[in-house]
Amino acid sequence: MTMQRMPIPVGQKFDPTNPKHVDKVLTAIDPALYGTGWKIEHYDQADGKLYVTRQDAVSSVEAGANEDHKTVRLGPEYGPGDGEKVAKRFESIPDFEGYVMTHYDSYRAIARLAKLSPDEVRCRDAIAIVVGAKPWEVRVSKRRGGGFHVGLPKTYTPSKHDAKLDEVITTAVGAPGWYSRIDVPKLTMDVIPSTQPTFPGGIAFPLDLAAKVNTQDHLIFGQTLGPNGDEDGKPLALTLTAGPHSTINGTTGSGKSSVINGLIYGALQTGMELVIVDVPHKAVDYLWCKPYVRTGGWGCESLEQAVASLKLTYEEGERRARVLKQYGVQRMDQLPQSEIDRMPTIFIVVDELSGLLQLTDKMAMLPRDHPERVEAERENMLHGLLLGVILKVAAEMRFTGLRMVLSTQVANSTTGIPPKLRTLLSNKILLGVNATEANRNQTFSDPSGVPAVPDHVKADPKAGRGVGVAEMEGVLPAVFKGYFREVPEYEAILATMNLRRTPAPEPSEDDCRRLMPYLYEDEDGNPVEQLKVEKKRFSGGPLANDPDAGGVDQNGNRLTGAAAAAAASKRHANV
Repeated sequence: MTMQRMPIPVGQKFDPTNPKHVDKVLTAIDPALYGTGWKIEHYDQADGKLYVTRQDAVSSVEAGANEDHKTVRLGPEYGPGDGEKVAKRFESIPDFEGYVMTHYDSYRAIARLAKLSPDEVRCRDAIAIVVGAKPWEVRVSKRRGGGFHVGLPKTYTPSKHDAKLDEVITTAVGAPGWYSRIDVPKLTMDVIPSTQPTFPGGIAFPLDLAAKVNTQDHLIFGQTLGPNGDEDGKPLALTLTAGPHSTINGTTGSGKSSVINGLIYGALQTGMELVIVDVPHKAVDYLWCKPYVRTGGWGCESLEQAVASLKLTYEEGERRARVLKQYGVQRMDQLPQSEIDRMPTIFIVVDELSGLLQLTDKMAMLPRDHPERVEAERENMLHGLLLGVILKVAAEMRFTGLRMVLSTQVANSTTGIPPKLRTLLSNKILLGVNATEANRNQTFSDPSGVPAVPDHVKADPKAGRGVGVAEMEGVLPAVFKGYFREVPEYEAILATMNLRRTPAPEPSEDDCRRLMPYLYEDEDGNPVEQLKVEKKRFSGGPLANDPDAGGVDQNGNRLTGAAAAAAASKRHANV
């Protein structure tokens, strides 16, 4: 004979001497689950529990109405640590073929078995291993629509087990693309069949959505990869209040231009002022928005104009700083609305950054007064000036509403982009499905925390077009696909917006002379009309045959040959 003992919570008002109380409890014990013959052992008023007992001679199986379930009343030979022994014994009985143990309670001396399909058993056993539980502690049943509904054991912890559960769901339980939805408080999980998330061949820039959600602090530019094959991703945006400056890296054809064009459209659509800086031979990419840049904001015709455009923008930042000081506030949004309206956000795009910053070979093998060496030193001085003003804007002008996007193919010191600049760029975007580890290390602050483009997206030429990864302030790192529209579409829409057109997009000669006087003075410090000459020299004109290459002497006569080179060299040495 074995004694089975069971506690029943009855509360502290239970009266064990009251027959009605006793009968009510005993008749409430389900004989189909717990058998018959229960008697009161004792009542613990402090705990509010009534303990009942019954005697059972041997293990026995109770037949129920549901043939897919069996309840076993265990004999005295089984204790708390004998679950595996019980499962092995009863699951091996020929009459129990297809049944597995789904519940074991040695305290009540009960085991339950149920018929499960091989898929359900495989799912249950795999999940049990992941969460460190016994198989019978994981409840599994087939889910309508496919997959499984799972009851998780108390050993489950989201931070410890979720990643491993995702792995086992896509391998041992299902296939790539399957996913789960977990209700942590209820300890339940649905395992759902699906395909792997991917992208369509192209995603058109959503004009209607942009009109609703774009602001001067929030610009959409792409769509994230969906969490699974049943759900699309969400719009991805630069949040410029969280991270004012951004870098967009990627090789030719990776989709940089599409992303930048979408950002420029959003900037103009929301009323921002625009500054564009690019190398001259690539400036054609942005001719569509040249009419809308701020005065002097087109720095694409020469290195001199690139420097001048950014210096003019920096001067505007200084002016705004003085306005903030005048009102005694620290941020633009703290100013009176009338002042805010007069100072919209300035959106600065610097493309082909490596081409603008990478130093020219100094040609040390040539004499110091050789025109080509003088020209190389002069261009390097311009590269340095440009880097200097970019650093100053990034480091100093966040609070004045200046927002900058820098774009290049490779961002490292070899290509002219120092680490101190990269650390000032909060939003980091890397386009292209085949980025190397070196690319990721040079782009991201924490490459290990940024997801990689999945292999199945890489392998699909259409899905992989315009895809990249982003590490940005205020959002989780993500794989995304950049929005795309043809430039004429943007042009046509902007033409209907009644935007202000700039009468003078390029920096004036006066601005260039004022901002870089040492480039436009003779030996005695007298200004010279030399902007057009400098443009020609930057564009590759033959120095040896250019009578204007070295400026003029103190009598206003043009210098040529060795005299011109010596004068230019002297000017640079004095900078």
